[in-house]
Amino acid sequence: MTIIIAELTTQIRAAEESPYININFSIFHNVSWYSKEHENNKIRLFNGYKRFLDLTIDLGDQPKRIVALVGPNGSGKSRVLDGILYKSSVVTVIGESGGKNFEYHSMNLVPNFNQSNLVLELESGEMFENYVRTTRISRGYAPSTAVSFRSPHKINFHFKIDNLQATPDIAINRFGASTTADVDSKMSENYKRLNAMVTAYQDKNDVPPSVAKLHILGELNQSIKRCLDLEISSVGNILANQGTLYFTKTDQSTKFEFNVLSSGEKEVVDLIVDLFLRKEKYQDSIFLFDEPELHINTSIQGKLLQEIDHLVHPSNQIWISTHSVGFIKALQDNFADSNKL
Repeated sequence: MTIIIAELTTQIRAAEESPYININFSIFHNVSWYSKEHENNKIRLFNGYKRFLDLTIDLGDQPKRIVALVGPNGSGKSRVLDGILYKSSVVTVIGESGGKNFEYHSMNLVPNFNQSNLVLELESGEMFENYVRTTRISRGYAPSTAVSFRSPHKINFHFKIDNLQATPDIAINRFGASTTADVDSKMSENYKRLNAMVTAYQDKNDVPPSVAKLHILGELNQSIKRCLDLEISSVGNILANQGTLYFTKTDQSTKFEFNVLSSGEKEVVDLIVDLFLRKEKYQDSIFLFDEPELHINTSIQGKLLQEIDHLVHPSNQIWISTHSVGFIKALQDNFADSNKL
């Protein structure tokens, strides 16, 4: 499913103290064979959603797989992502906070302000909410997986799990951030899921832990190694007070905890693990990334973008808000043959 959004560069009428907000929409594309039937044709934000009095964005007849919202701080990039999240909340709740009230969404603080002030229309003419409630379910996709979101604000950069407990299916999509202002907290929950995957494969196939680890972690480590000089060596042992990921580097054979990685390394691992776990259950979906380059060196950003593209299912669309020169250059350099800017 792909959102198609309106002009590449436009001026949006806003509050009186700031009559216009300049927003640059840069469109990139590297997959052209996914289904066109359920792509979103338009998004409209009006009646004072955030600072938009009436904004219609349309990506045209050939929507792109990767959409980059490029602009300085305060230009409205995150507000567009919030609009998509707010509209999706009509049919499914994303994240653990459950969203925010009119004070967050309404520029004029209108008490009864709701999702009717946003429109997402598919190319077929079907409205987004109807697609999620009916067509998406008929195709075997859960409504809760229609949108995936990552906030730039992170916690769980230090974790060690000390108890065994059931972890909700990742398709439920009720952990992490609900809006661009929320803090994300996915890593500890995703660690439990990854640990459970290794154990389940071991039990189902009656194989030793080393074989289960190689099977589950093989592809994941390939993605990590294409970005960083490290790989996951172990998913630890919660019962032995080792409830965290362990890593090795080419110049350091002794394993070390996730908690001693740098902020940038943690961010890359956190993102790649999350996308790896969502790969099978999130299809025909919209993936939203708000400033994913935070904490990450510019030399790594291009590699990370390629892994995002690799791990997100081809039927999905990727939205990235950024003001990073490194990310913009990576988009232009790595997707130059099939992008539109």
